[in-house]
Amino acid sequence: MVNRIVFIIAVIILTHSGQVFPQISPSSSMFFVNLYQINPSYAGLEGRPVFNLSHRQQWVGIDGAPVTTRLTFDMPIKYGVSAGAEIYSDERSILRTNSVTFTVGYAVQFSPKSTLRFGLSGGVGFRNIDFDQIENPSDPAIQDAIDNNVYLDGNFGISFQTGYFLFGVALPNFFEPNLNNTNSFENGNFAPLDEILFNASYRFYFGLDDMFFEPSLIYRLNQVMPDQFEIAGIFYLKNLIWFGGSYRQEYGATAMLGLTINKQFMIGYSYGIGSAKLPGIGASTHEIHLSIALGKRNQKSAASSEIFVSYVDTDRVYPDQRVKQQKETKAISKVTPVTPIIVEIEEPVEEEEEQVVQEEVRTSEHDDPRLVMTRGRKASNVTTIRSETVYEGISDFELPKGNYIIVGEYKDESEARQYYTRLGNEGYRAEFGYVSRKRMWMVYIYRSDSKIGFRKKVLETRSNPDFKDAWILSVL
Repeated sequence: MVNRIVFIIAVIILTHSGQVFPQISPSSSMFFVNLYQINPSYAGLEGRPVFNLSHRQQWVGIDGAPVTTRLTFDMPIKYGVSAGAEIYSDERSILRTNSVTFTVGYAVQFSPKSTLRFGLSGGVGFRNIDFDQIENPSDPAIQDAIDNNVYLDGNFGISFQTGYFLFGVALPNFFEPNLNNTNSFENGNFAPLDEILFNASYRFYFGLDDMFFEPSLIYRLNQVMPDQFEIAGIFYLKNLIWFGGSYRQEYGATAMLGLTINKQFMIGYSYGIGSAKLPGIGASTHEIHLSIALGKRNQKSAASSEIFVSYVDTDRVYPDQRVKQQKETKAISKVTPVTPIIVEIEEPVEEEEEQVVQEEVRTSEHDDPRLVMTRGRKASNVTTIRSETVYEGISDFELPKGNYIIVGEYKDESEARQYYTRLGNEGYRAEFGYVSRKRMWMVYIYRSDSKIGFRKKVLETRSNPDFKDAWILSVL
């Protein structure tokens, strides 16, 4: 009896006016794990080749309920180009659909944090009606349907990323599917605007940037079927485990759990509770997802920007400043007095500040006779000042923008705090904070928003034996 009811519903849907209603595109409860499956412009978002395999059993216990399997592969190439492919299989009562599509994407990178992406997919699909499940194959309602139906498939997407915020718009179906045709590749009308899919998400890192919360939203705007929204919220902890839930309009809530392994593998499971609003469809839905990432991320690919959004490797990324490293060595001879040579790493040396440093060294010569050299002799002691530049992070203890004289760096917060306390007990006015880009705790003795006279202050600090290795950190 249940099979009969399912069949009648399928026939009504499949044969009304000679074509299928434009349906809501197939969905996944864990869509946020593989955004490429909902928008082709996200190809290459991982920053390296990645396989995603998902299997979804909807409304378990109901004969003819949808069963969907999807395998995707996508990767960045170079010069902003990305590529992808998808193999899709779906069974719904008497109807079986299989398709293969290929994607080409292109990205325009406005800055290390901001990228605009485009993606276009095209391929072929195969629809098959299982006549073995039909009691009366000669029924007029289906007598015109062919056993196999080959059709063209395609979709398009555009998305924008700035930092960890993503927004995308996709056209999931270029054509209205047509089952009551007599020739293969005979598609329905070209109707790319029958369904428009919007998605948005943002990743909020907290703690030491090894945890985050990510809310996501999908909204399907459909010209024939009812519009639908879906929201999800995921917590990710310690680069290891994630959990959360989602709610899809008229379908109910879903709970999810996932695990990552060695930043190469991710496995996730979701359990859909079902909805009492749909009579007879309150049964549970199960889905499993597997991701396998290959190799290392491609930092130079604009297809993936320089900030990666991934559930396989969730380490927070800070784009490089792209400041060219510069090393200057000046050997001054036959000059009295002779000054030590300062080697600056990663920062161009400003002429005004060089003069200030030289003046400081001259005034220090009388205090430290080791720096005094006779006329005509070659400089023999060389002083190197380490200097690094990083972007400001968003952890709770992040060092704000500015220039710092660093006197200690530690991986462990407790060690940094101990050194900070010791310096305080010795009468120094020290502070400490976290630098996400380096994943280190920094203890500093001085901070300034300006670099004018800063090297002079560094030399003064280094003249103290306790801080002879002090160095410069600039946070942008």
